[in-house]
Amino acid sequence: MVQAQGDRFEVVAAGGAGSGPRRAGRGAFGRVLSPAAALVVLWWAAWWPAGCGGDDAAADADVSGETDVDGGADADADGDADADVSEDIEAGEGLDADVSEDADAVGDDGGDVPVPPMNALVVLTSDYATGGVSVIDLDTVGAAPAVVVDAAPAHGDAMLACGSAAGGAGERVFHVVERLGSDRVRRFRVTATGVEEAGGFELEDGTNPQDAIPLSVGQWAVPLYERNALLFLAGDLSGVAETVDLAALAFGADGLCEMHRGVEWSGRLYVSLQELDRSGTWWTPEGPGLLAVIRLSAGGGHELIDVRPGTAGLQALELSGANPVGPMRVVGDGSSARMLVATVGAYGANDGGLEAVDDPDAETSAGFVVTEEDLGGDIGDWVVLEGGVGFAVVTVGFSEDRVMRFDAAAGRVESEPLVVSGGYTLSALADAGDERLAVADRTAGSAGVRLFDVRTGEELTAAPIAVGLPPAGLCRP
Repeated sequence: MVQAQGDRFEVVAAGGAGSGPRRAGRGAFGRVLSPAAALVVLWWAAWWPAGCGGDDAAADADVSGETDVDGGADADADGDADADVSEDIEAGEGLDADVSEDADAVGDDGGDVPVPPMNALVVLTSDYATGGVSVIDLDTVGAAPAVVVDAAPAHGDAMLACGSAAGGAGERVFHVVERLGSDRVRRFRVTATGVEEAGGFELEDGTNPQDAIPLSVGQWAVPLYERNALLFLAGDLSGVAETVDLAALAFGADGLCEMHRGVEWSGRLYVSLQELDRSGTWWTPEGPGLLAVIRLSAGGGHELIDVRPGTAGLQALELSGANPVGPMRVVGDGSSARMLVATVGAYGANDGGLEAVDDPDAETSAGFVVTEEDLGGDIGDWVVLEGGVGFAVVTVGFSEDRVMRFDAAAGRVESEPLVVSGGYTLSALADAGDERLAVADRTAGSAGVRLFDVRTGEELTAAPIAVGLPPAGLCRP
């Protein structure tokens, strides 16, 4: 890769560092498991919210201008590639050189011309002991994609939240939600050359935050896995503006509703509740998944809604499947808009899927768009692109990961997978723009980000784009 050292560049060995084995989060499991069970533990480390200790030591940013050409950690295919890259850098054709020229530009009035932020794909990396944030310039993807490796350090157990930017016009803002063991929300701004930290909020230790949900009232909702208090942070992350108690929706023996992710729709906030029994080795659903519904108020006083007031007790929106995991998103516009949420149920049972809520006033989901039986395994991350074409990461029999393509409107799954990989190696998907799908691949020895043409299914990257540690999350601010 091309390493930045001040104003000098040096070609060094390519490939991600620290691509060691994944490990389960601290506190999730307390005994030795069978090999099959251990595979599930690895998957839970990415999807379930237990945490690992992190390392917040700063890391120097590496600017990588090449792609692995042999699928391994070393990108030196024939000895000529490094020389070619070196010549390009010396000629001023590298990423920083271009940016420097742009930054020095002067407008007609004598003032500096603002440099627009990079068209970035943000990559959260982790070996579940340490982590980082890397950035791929999507305008350079091709023979020599420009990558800022370890643009910022991150906790080893975290998630990316790329909701609507809270900054000014033209800004690209994202959040890193650091879970158990760090318990904080950090805001970053994409720049022309990487990212810069733009704020943050430290939460109470042990609260285990799961998401940072942008709200139209100018706040950010933060679900806490180890509490029943749903937090609403001020728009500048300066403090807690409000809390809403969800204890009435906690039905398990532990007294917690296990808040996970959320999305705003039609002036209401919907938060997924897993409702798990966590007393044994395996965490198991105690009933169908639920969505807490909160009516938002610009003047304060957000209100938890009883969706079935004629029924005893406070009622949440009930899902068809159990154990909601991963993102919640509203797809479509106007009267065709609907909210999608994945439920995984019990692992290995193919009893969940991607389901829809068709009306903001609904009491229950409208059922599955596609089931795990249709997909062929346990659902993980998913995305629906413009036009209704969708992709989902599916784990088959604890031993194989696939990316399956589906039609979200027709509920039809294509028989041939887009990608096939080892079990628990495909960690995330993202819309990369220009009809491209980004896939995070943690395969040992060739971990990185892969891009595909969503129309043809053709892989656009000759080899996974190395991003430092194995990729754990993706988003495009």
